Amino acid sequence: MKSIIKKYGQGQPALVIVACLHGDEIVGRRVIDELYKLKIIKGQLKTIIANQAALEKGVRFIDQDLNRSFPGNKNSNLAEEKIAHYILQEIKYADYIVDIHSTSTDTKDVMIIKKRDAQIDQMIRFINPRRVLLMSENYGQQALVNFCSGVSIEYGRHKAEDTFIKSLQDIKTLMHHLGMIKMKDVAEERSATENYQVFDVASKPAHFRINKNIHNFVKVLSGDVLGYINNRPVLAKEDFYPVLFGEQAYKDIIGFKASKIKFLNRGYIKSKYSRRHQERRL
Repeated sequence: MKSIIKKYGQGQPALVIVACLHGDEIVGRRVIDELYKLKIIKGQLKTIIANQAALEKGVRFIDQDLNRSFPGNKNSNLAEEKIAHYILQEIKYADYIVDIHSTSTDTKDVMIIKKRDAQIDQMIRFINPRRVLLMSENYGQQALVNFCSGVSIEYGRHKAEDTFIKSLQDIKTLMHHLGMIKMKDVAEERSATENYQVFDVASKPAHFRINKNIHNFVKVLSGDVLGYINNRPVLAKEDFYPVLFGEQAYKDIIGFKASKIKFLNRGYIKSKYSRRHQERRL
C-alpha cells in the first residue's frame, strides 16, 4: 500500500505538503489539487496523499490511525505502519513540512506544533496563524509532527468550504514568503497570534453527553458544566481552554485542556530530521 507522491521544481527551499493522513479528511486533497496549478519559480514542492486506500473508501483508516502509527515499521502487517515508515523516508530531508487536517468539532484556525525550532518559528512568522497550539510529546506521541520539523494545520470542519479556502491561502502565503511562488493576493494582515499549550486530556465517562454550550478556545471555568451523565451534570474541576472538544472526536476522551501562554523563550530544539545532510534534498 503506497501513498501518492508528486514533486515539482528543484533545489531549495524544499517544502512538503502532507494530506489525508486520515482518509475522511478530504480538504488536503483539494488543497493539493490547487497546488498542482502553481508555477514554482524557486525550490521544490513535494505533495503526499498519505492514506490513498482510506481516502478511496471514505474511512479514517484501514487497520489503525495513521497519525498514531509513526515512526512506522516497513515489516508490519498493518497498512498504516508501513505507510508511516515510507512517509518518514520521503520527508527526511525537507526544510519545511505542513500536515493538513480538518475536524468534526468546532475547532477553527489553529496550527498545532510539537516543539519549537528555527523552521517552525519561521513558518509561524510567515503564516501568522490565528492560533498556535503547543502539544508536547506527552500527547500524540506517534503523530507525524512528532518525528519531523513540521506543523499541522486544523482550520475547521471536514467539508466546510472555509476550511479549504483558509488552508490553501495560508500554504500559498508560506510559499510566497519562501520565494517559491509569486502572489498578488497575499493574506491580509492579522492580529497577533494567540498561543496555547495542552496540559491535560478531558476523560470521557461512559454515557457522557457534552454540554452544547462548550466551545473550543472559549475559556471554561472551574465549576462550569462540561456535560451530563444520565442528566447528572459533570463539572469542570479547573479553568482551561477546550481544544478539539466534541462527542465524536475521540473514543476515550472529550478533547484536550489547554492554557494560554506567551512564547517568550524559544529555546530552539534541534530535530533529528531538521536540516540534516544539507547536500541532499527531496
